Amino acid sequence: MLVFFSVLRVYNSVRSTSVFLSAVSKLISPALLIASIFLLPPSVIVNHTRYVSVCLGLIFSLITKKMIVYSMAKMTYASIQIEIIPFMMLCIWFKCDSNVTDLGSKFFLGMMCIWHTFCLLSWARSAISQICKRLDIYCFTIKTKKAD
Repeated sequence: MLVFFSVLRVYNSVRSTSVFLSAVSKLISPALLIASIFLLPPSVIVNHTRYVSVCLGLIFSLITKKMIVYSMAKMTYASIQIEIIPFMMLCIWFKCDSNVTDLGSKFFLGMMCIWHTFCLLSWARSAISQICKRLDIYCFTIKTKKAD
């Protein structure tokens, strides 16, 4: 219900169908992630809740950070983020393959957490480097003034 009223509020504030559809299209990746959770077998969710939660948290964190940085830089943000594809494929695999063992699902979810940690850190590093280069600043220190 809260999501419905949020979408309605956005529609009322923009008053343009094309702008509204553009705004709603940015929710495709989060919606696909939420839908992929329901593909997981109950045994995986019960036995590996921590891995599933950490992995989803990392993915949501990454796409949220990208959405914020891109909107601040007035850059285009892709409706479907490719970072969600490995997790979605893993969920589909777990749903379709009944031969995946408990240990196997724990292993692959752990690998997925490591992968998404790497993706988040490398994207943050790249974004920080580009911002610092563009603004001609250092990240953690103050640049000395050039003598004229």
